[in-house]
Amino acid sequence: MTTALAQCAGTAVAAPLQPFQSGSGERQGHLLSWRHIDSSRLNVPPIQIEFRSRLTAPPADVWRWITSFQGIATEMRPVMRMSVPRGVRRLTDVDVVPGQPLFFSWILLFCVLPVDWSRLTLLEIDEGRGFVEQSPMGSMRTWRHERRIEAAENGCALIDRLSFEPRFAAPLVAWFVRRFFAHRHAVLRKHLGA
Repeated sequence: MTTALAQCAGTAVAAPLQPFQSGSGERQGHLLSWRHIDSSRLNVPPIQIEFRSRLTAPPADVWRWITSFQGIATEMRPVMRMSVPRGVRRLTDVDVVPGQPLFFSWILLFCVLPVDWSRLTLLEIDEGRGFVEQSPMGSMRTWRHERRIEAAENGCALIDRLSFEPRFAAPLVAWFVRRFFAHRHAVLRKHLGA
């Protein structure tokens, strides 16, 4: 059987080329389609991406930013927005039980078009230092976002470590997530100093 390599975030995956037929039933060639590549059967590892920004703001200011939904919304705009229950302004406004969803959130492309959903779930929150979010999402088999603040001379570093398995179109989703988090870090550097 002929195979092709599908490139997914730096990991090559052998995927069989599927034969296709003309209307008369004759074999005409091979067709590679995303519907034929089921990453759960190919044992594809999660996509892993890391972003790091050096910030001049003190760690306490960065902590306030990353735990406030106003800060998160500012980072995401104008690309995305996530819905938040009325009255919730910070992650700490909700009783955090590790591994239990905090609330349901719509993910809105360009702040208006619902394209995904999340049951925002924290596995860990370390006051002043970071958190680990591992939320069920409609578009992902798995999603893990670790956000850490590391003290540094004259400020701090903010690190985002992402590990995820899209349900479909993995290379496209990986490209979008990279662009989206690059945008978020550009906003962080603009508002919290670089």
